[in-house]
Amino acid sequence: MWKSMNLFPWREHLRLSLVRSFLYQSTFFLFCVCLAVFSLLWDNNEINQEVTQQTQRLEEKQRFLHELKHNLKQGRENLLENTPLQALDNEKSLALLTLLPTLPLSQGELEQCVLNHHSLRLTGFAIQTEEFNALEKFLRQARNIDALKLTAFQTEKSRIFFEFLLTLQKDTP
Repeated sequence: MWKSMNLFPWREHLRLSLVRSFLYQSTFFLFCVCLAVFSLLWDNNEINQEVTQQTQRLEEKQRFLHELKHNLKQGRENLLENTPLQALDNEKSLALLTLLPTLPLSQGELEQCVLNHHSLRLTGFAIQTEEFNALEKFLRQARNIDALKLTAFQTEKSRIFFEFLLTLQKDTP
């Protein structure tokens, strides 16, 4: 009885159904891949545009900074050309040079000393409060200094950072 039954149309129908299913799934997969590629290309294009804009802004800022540096350099040169240099007299220079090594800083140190014609700016640090107080007292009693001003004071990690502005005595003719 089984020999007379023909299963070929049923198998053919199943095979066609599987082929169609495979084609639908492949088409859907290719569509998703194309959509993903298009999305990535679109994002890449937007990122490239943003990078280009950022690069242009950076170049503009670099040009502005270069121009600003150039203008500052010219301004400094013009200022130096137009400002007459004034020499300190030997007596005042010698007094200031002998004052610096005698500063009562045993553990602290003087980091910067800027001398103008009428002022001296001392920047440094002291380790202990007593050392700072001794330095301030010493500077107040110095005979070449008209006025003493503490322009910066900061304590940080067992150090006392300071900046003094000393007004020097005027030359008497």
